Amino acid sequence: MKPATVAALNTLFDETVALFHRLRAAAEQVHGQGELSAARRGVLRSLDRLGPQTVPQLARARPVSRQHIQMLVNQLAAEGHVELADNPAHQRSRLVRLTRQGKSLVEAMNHREQKLLAGLETGIPDGKLRAAATVLRAVRQQLESDRWRRLMEKTS
Repeated sequence: MKPATVAALNTLFDETVALFHRLRAAAEQVHGQGELSAARRGVLRSLDRLGPQTVPQLARARPVSRQHIQMLVNQLAAEGHVELADNPAHQRSRLVRLTRQGKSLVEAMNHREQKLLAGLETGIPDGKLRAAATVLRAVRQQLESDRWRRLMEKTS
C-alpha cells in the first residue's frame, strides 16, 4: 500500500474514533445513560434491524465477549424488553428476540433520534453522505476479513 493511502487511512480512523466518541456522548444526551446505555441500545437496535439472534451472534457483531452480551440480554429480559425463544437451528443456544415492550422502546428511541437528525443542518449533500457510509462499510469489512486475521496472526 502506498504511504499516501496509509496516511489517508490513519486520518479516516482518527476521524471515525472522534465521531464514535461524539456519537456516544450525543446518544447519552438524547437517551440518558441508564435504561438505554450504548450497549443496551446496540443490542436492541440489532434485534430490531436483523431479527432474533443468539447471544454468540450478537457478540460476534461487536468486539465484545459472549459473557458481556449475556449479561445485557439477562438485564433486558428481566425488564421485559427481550425474551428467549427456542432455536430450531441449535438446541442449546436460544434466540433472543424483542418483546412488544422492547419493540415500543426501540420505536421511541428511533423517533427521538429521527426528530433530532431532521433538525441537523450538515450542508453535506445526500450523495456524499451515502458515499461516506460506503467507504466506512468497506473499511469495516476489510477489518472483519480473513485477510485481516492473517495479517494480525503474522504480527502477533
